[in-house]
Amino acid sequence: MPSYIIVDDERPNRVLLKALLQDCAPHFTLLAEADGGNKAIELIESLQPEVVFLDIQMPDKNGFEVLQQLSKIPFVVFVTAYDEYAVKAFEQNAIDYLLKPVEEKRLVKTIEKITQLTTPNLPMQQLQLLLQQIQPAPSPSLLQQIAVKQGAKIILVPMENIAFFEGKEKYVAIQTKDGKQYLTNHTLTGLEPNLPPYFLRIQKGTILNTNCIAEIHKHANNRLQFILNDAAKSQVLSGTSYIQTIRQKLGLHL
Repeated sequence: MPSYIIVDDERPNRVLLKALLQDCAPHFTLLAEADGGNKAIELIESLQPEVVFLDIQMPDKNGFEVLQQLSKIPFVVFVTAYDEYAVKAFEQNAIDYLLKPVEEKRLVKTIEKITQLTTPNLPMQQLQLLLQQIQPAPSPSLLQQIAVKQGAKIILVPMENIAFFEGKEKYVAIQTKDGKQYLTNHTLTGLEPNLPPYFLRIQKGTILNTNCIAEIHKHANNRLQFILNDAAKSQVLSGTSYIQTIRQKLGLHL
């Protein structure tokens, strides 16, 4: 019977997950709950659970920092509201990654993985098959430069020289740091998964190079205004539905 600890700084999330686990895995043993990273380290070190359901964003220490300070790392299931951490989570050898609000159907699959991994004398062939199943999908190749056609020639624009991408009706405009603009037949949706991690979508029609941000100002209707350090001193506005992602990515407390 695997033992586990739930770590989340928000009590409603802990209550919900505990109730789901009691329904989906009554044979699992809850040892304790922690409301932050420091408490999690203390409990994991003292109780030595087999599994930890671990939140990532917490005020004192995030989930990754918790793991770095453990003398022995148990099986880890990251539970978070942000899917941007998925690749890093699996790099930390997590056995699964759950998005809030956790769905019972998805949690059942996680329980099956934990049960198989904690079953004594599991045949090696079956274990290898299970480990293959829980590996994350390979991340797409990141662009180092983008080709744009200009007349009879093709220009290669390095990604670090791009200040932002702006989506138009039938094309995407590339604004470079030195004030030049190029038009491409790409789409923002097609480009986004292949961009380096310093690019951030701040609204439906704009993807911004965060290395180009000089200033950030509050704007009306819960939006943010970005002043860039490019040659044009560009000013771009965020979309209201992107605020939470922007704050998370940039570590803002505005």
